[in-house]
Amino acid sequence: MSGGAPAPPARPAPAGRAALFLGAAAWAGLCGSLHLAGHAPSRPPLPVGGWYAVQAALLPPLAAGMGELAVILGRRLGAARPGALRAALGVGMGAFAAGDAVAWGVLGFGQLGRGSLLAGLLGLGLATAAGARAFDGPRAAPRALLCLLAAALAGSPLLR
Repeated sequence: MSGGAPAPPARPAPAGRAALFLGAAAWAGLCGSLHLAGHAPSRPPLPVGGWYAVQAALLPPLAAGMGELAVILGRRLGAARPGALRAALGVGMGAFAAGDAVAWGVLGFGQLGRGSLLAGLLGLGLATAAGARAFDGPRAAPRALLCLLAAALAGSPLLR
């Protein structure tokens, strides 16, 4: 292109949002399955029946908000590719949902709390490794971990 108007700025790749959506969808699917199997958390965050069905419906918009929080914090911490934090959050959610599904299948619903601890650690580890790609230079993993923990803490009051 010679002369004329400059090319429009490139749009950010939607891969981060797609990964976040897939992770949230996996977790929502697990919640829907738990609801259909007649299970309920021992302490739901709100006094409503069928909490897992409610959580399944809340997960997509909640995950979007959590992803935005991770990106905003990532920018403040100097992320070169803050959108990678959305993808990392999706990886973490997907790993958590998969780990929880395996724990439910192997240990049963009564032991899901123990399985959730391991699934959470697995998800956090994978998310941190993926999120480190958002940053250049030293301390990439701790900065990614900080962004992801802040997002997880923001969403945790509604997640079981």
